[in-house]
Amino acid sequence: MNCCNLSQGLGAVKMILYFISAIENEDDRDLATQLYEQYEQRVYKIAMSFFRNVDRAEEGVNDVFERVCKNIVRFRGLGRNETTALIVSYS
Repeated sequence: MNCCNLSQGLGAVKMILYFISAIENEDDRDLATQLYEQYEQRVYKIAMSFFRNVDRAEEGVNDVFERVCKNIVRFRGLGRNETTALIVSYS
């Protein structure tokens, strides 16, 4: 799993890994990892534009991906546009 992105600090990445590891189904864990890798930068930019503070932005990213992990079944089989819309709505 390569989800250690430069826009997030180490503590934030550890939280994301915790949320993902809590998912019981391996396919869902893989999906959550993929979604994080694809959308973390976009969510971080949205959070930075809103909060204008790195720590608050990282918290926002954690909150979004915690919700993604808790609701991962909603993301199964969604197309790219639907997935983007759902993740952005969590932001």
